[in-house]
Amino acid sequence: MTSMTTFVRNLRRKLATLAPGDNRFNVATQTMLQPRGLDSLPIQFRVRLVPGATRMLVTLHGAADPARRQRGVFNGFNPDLADCTQVAVSDPSLQVPGDFGIAWFAGHQGFDTPALLRRAFAEMVKAWSIERTIFFGTSGGGFAALAQSHAMPGSIAVVGNPQTRIARYHAPLVAAYRQACWPDLADNADLDGVTLADCNALYGAGFRNLVVYIQSLGDKHHRRAHMLPFAAAIAGLAQADRVLFHSDFHGLHGHGLPREAYADWLRAAVISPTTTPADLLDTWHALRRRAAPVPDMAPQRDKAAAAPVAEDAATSARLEAWLVRQAQAKTSSPVTAKEAA
Repeated sequence: MTSMTTFVRNLRRKLATLAPGDNRFNVATQTMLQPRGLDSLPIQFRVRLVPGATRMLVTLHGAADPARRQRGVFNGFNPDLADCTQVAVSDPSLQVPGDFGIAWFAGHQGFDTPALLRRAFAEMVKAWSIERTIFFGTSGGGFAALAQSHAMPGSIAVVGNPQTRIARYHAPLVAAYRQACWPDLADNADLDGVTLADCNALYGAGFRNLVVYIQSLGDKHHRRAHMLPFAAAIAGLAQADRVLFHSDFHGLHGHGLPREAYADWLRAAVISPTTTPADLLDTWHALRRRAAPVPDMAPQRDKAAAAPVAEDAATSARLEAWLVRQAQAKTSSPVTAKEAA
């Protein structure tokens, strides 16, 4: 059984031994005397530690190739953000057996991933004297970034084409995750009752973070099924101005999102003098007007650590499109037909 006390103790030990530069480590969630099971999986982290940095960027990945997900899945580090500490996390639920490739960092039966990560990021902020935390993700990683940023007042979430409620995503993909990770549930909508699966309701109840919500106009599904319900959920709230919606078209139809869509927003989130919407907008505008070209934000793959799968927004989008096609090929099954309804 997962133990928060054990997890925190093990995490603190790991953080105390990290060296400047790139680190990869696992944090156990159970004692050595306890048998390891699906309710006590380790959580895998990669950290690029910059001594003295007061900014921390947390990147959360989207879909993963089911054939490779057991190795650990990480977004790459952004070379343009060398002045901040960067943290990448591999979704522990991808270690659960099953024919699925996305888990939204929402956990599985007996394993509360959202709570464990909330505590992990709080411990990192304390250990490294971080003054500003930015959560970044696209698609399923965008959902997780919204969820984790909400739990840290004053943080910034930069998200691209995110899902905002898991049950409103493509039904076959959600059903595959539900059947593997929450086998006692009968319907996708039941996820709302067992884990953090609805950011619309979460933010609709109020929030104290700042959100940069980047939405491609070429992605009809996410615009209709996720962005519009999220906007409706926060409409009328006093905090609604703390969500900056940025919709644009980058020549891509579907779920794709190029680096240029979010590169300047990430940089602005790091260097903006404050986390107020006005300062963030002004900083982003200044970056966009500069003469230099948009920096290459492509994740880098460490030669010494070839096993992890490095992703960016485009990779995640291609994977999810492939997963959708694979799932649609199974729509003749009774369960899939029920979910599609």
